[in-house]
Amino acid sequence: MAWMATGTLIGWPGAAGLLALGLVPELLPVLLGTGEHATWDWEFIYVTCHFVLLPLCSFVVLIASGEVFFARGPNRGRAVLPALVAAGFLAALFGDSLPGCGVSIRRGELNSYRTSVVGGAPALVLAWLAIALTIGIVLYNINLKSYILLSRHGLRAAGAVTAREPQDHDSVTASYSVGGRIYAVRRSFVAEPNPDKSTLRVGDAVTIFYLPLDPAVATIGDPSALIPNETISVLMAMLGVPTFIVFVVRRRAERREAKRAP
Repeated sequence: MAWMATGTLIGWPGAAGLLALGLVPELLPVLLGTGEHATWDWEFIYVTCHFVLLPLCSFVVLIASGEVFFARGPNRGRAVLPALVAAGFLAALFGDSLPGCGVSIRRGELNSYRTSVVGGAPALVLAWLAIALTIGIVLYNINLKSYILLSRHGLRAAGAVTAREPQDHDSVTASYSVGGRIYAVRRSFVAEPNPDKSTLRVGDAVTIFYLPLDPAVATIGDPSALIPNETISVLMAMLGVPTFIVFVVRRRAERREAKRAP
């Protein structure tokens, strides 16, 4: 994702593009009318922009921004604005219903739709944010936190592969010495400058990065190379799990309401 970090997705162009994609379609009913008075059926454009392109682009921008932010590179500050815009749109879309559009929607239905988006979404949005934040905190502390600390303060040490476990996520165990004490680290990912994990055998030399204050915290290879993939995994979990939960809860609530309706 290097092109995302250095391209127009990060910074004000990415934020402006998302805002345009999210807000310009809202002008269609104003410019073209609604219901039987619509001068053109804008349903396809509205639905495509609002429910396909906007969430997809927001998801990509949020992942790219998160990768740059957590990598603590020179563009870290530029990633904040597009990340906030993308997260805002994604959160709002979870409380969004799919209305009829173009010639099939009446102005009253459109106003009702907008009112429901503003007035009915907060509970779902807050629930989504709470779940996403909880997942993010838990996953951040599993691997990403140590990767970031090691990328900033880690020291190198010579190590050797002591075990390979293909049946357990193809894990690699390596031992290394710090201050005369032997430590062991077991990881599913091996980063540069070490050779590809598939070529490693027991006894092979590897480079270890360890934390001076706690030498047991270590990675097999440069931790900076592990941050992007770990960041993407955390973000995908933060987006996917709460979205699924909120979707299921909302659908069940809608079914209960439908059964109660006369």
